Amino acid sequence: MIINLTLPSGREAAVEFTRKKMKNIRLRLTADGEFKLSAPLRLPEERALSFLREREDWIDQKLAENAGRTGYLQDEEIQDGGTVTVLGIPRTVAVFIGVPESVILKPDRLLVTVKSPDRAAKAAAAWRRRQARAMVGEYIQKWAPVLGVPVPAIVMRRMKTLWGSCSHKKRKVTLNLYLFNAPPECVEYIVLHELAHFVHPNHSPAFHALMGSLMPDWKARKKLLERK
Repeated sequence: MIINLTLPSGREAAVEFTRKKMKNIRLRLTADGEFKLSAPLRLPEERALSFLREREDWIDQKLAENAGRTGYLQDEEIQDGGTVTVLGIPRTVAVFIGVPESVILKPDRLLVTVKSPDRAAKAAAAWRRRQARAMVGEYIQKWAPVLGVPVPAIVMRRMKTLWGSCSHKKRKVTLNLYLFNAPPECVEYIVLHELAHFVHPNHSPAFHALMGSLMPDWKARKKLLERK
């Protein structure tokens, strides 16, 4: 079971909750940056959630310590002559005044045509959202049938710390708009990761085995995403 938290600072965290044969409840942060909450088999769920809420400051602190480790999790200013990262590649921004308004991606440039300079950022953001949703949609259509799961509802928004989250009960996947900054292979890894949670709603050995069978290089993609 994955518990999604919105912390007082505005940061978001996903916590994996499992029950085990143990005496005391325990919250830990793994070497892979995953929060895991373990509780005795008979402990009421509300007690576990209360325990988690009491430790929100600690979770927030750990997230703050990890903040900035990936440069893809950030907005970049859209201005003529500036540089933005799209799909893992730095592109020089060229802003043109004219109609119709458009945004065109070139191998090394992002061409933004707008009615006035103050519309450049808004036009680029709208384009980025459309392109990100289209790319994610293609990967979902590719992997959902392989996993044997229905195509879930997709929500895309900016998130400060999470690349994605899965709501098993709501059949919904939330993905970070900043993914469009990252290389396509990283986007595909995150999509598969979240879809795989509909099969295994945790990070158990079975989950990792499934990931490894479908995407043998998933660990390399994960490192690429986190390295920048």
